[in-house]
Amino acid sequence: MFGIKKRTSNPNSLFSPPSLFLHALTIGAAVWVGKAWGDKDDL
Repeated sequence: MFGIKKRTSNPNSLFSPPSLFLHALTIGAAVWVGKAWGDKDDL
């Protein structure tokens, strides 16, 4: 438990739950924006 808390509090940890959540949001937003731009180009 304490090891997990130390990892999540470390900003350099790319595999901590908060970082994975942020990565998922960033990737999802990028894909959504890409699809939106693609739809505009098709129109």
